[in-house]
Amino acid sequence: MKKLLHFSNYIKGLKNELFVILLILSSVVGSAQTITPTKTVTVRPGVCGKIDVELKIQGANPVSRPLEVVLVIDVSGSMDDDIPNDNNIPLDYAQNAAVDFINKIFLPANNPTGKNKISIVKYSSNATIVKPLTLSTGQADLINAINALTANGSTNIQDGIKKADNELTAHGTFDCVTSRSIVLLTDGVANRTGNDQSCTSGQGGSCIQSAITAATDAKTTTVSSVVYNNQIFSVGLFGAISGTDQTNAEYTLNNIQSGGSFFTENAANLTGIYNQIFTQLS
Repeated sequence: MKKLLHFSNYIKGLKNELFVILLILSSVVGSAQTITPTKTVTVRPGVCGKIDVELKIQGANPVSRPLEVVLVIDVSGSMDDDIPNDNNIPLDYAQNAAVDFINKIFLPANNPTGKNKISIVKYSSNATIVKPLTLSTGQADLINAINALTANGSTNIQDGIKKADNELTAHGTFDCVTSRSIVLLTDGVANRTGNDQSCTSGQGGSCIQSAITAATDAKTTTVSSVVYNNQIFSVGLFGAISGTDQTNAEYTLNNIQSGGSFFTENAANLTGIYNQIFTQLS
């Protein structure tokens, strides 16, 4: 952090400088944050009686934030399709990536507060909250639920996001410390909405627009008149689609996300993508 302060009086400058330092220090008291302030005072060239006070604040040991994440996983019928020259199906890779993500988020080094939580939502023609937000004590149950997923049905992204939003609203921790996120995976284009209802296709159609609207609603939650932000990460597995379908799918995910959108045509890349998302959760 770099702050330039301009004062016409040296003593006044030092008083104000001290105030700024104390203000910054007060913001990190009790947060396990180590900061090192340094000061440089120089006479402003060509201006009599003016000085520049440059404050540099360097921090270490960043604050550990509890992470609450809802994994929203596409289990539509296409997730069960064969992959050429591969003995696995897309759902196998999605399950592996989700299990790796769960194991990573509950590692002691990544969960120093012991408050990290994971929820699982699956969606196809409609969506279901498979597991509510769960602490590390339920890690085995979360993994078992992931491994039990099966694929069938259509692609109702809107309901997947809505169920994730409902879970965060009902069981999330809303304070100034906890990071709340939704990670959505899809392998195709939204083609259902609501409670397994038909919808119109295309970027302006109700299939896609209802999903975007649900994401807009999920990006914030109001609790006791305070508005809290939630992150949404979107992941597109597009090995089985192309052309207009892929363009529409990318459009959907780009408009859904607030933390980042990630695309791949190779299901084996999903674990790496989830790892990348993990580094951005805080």
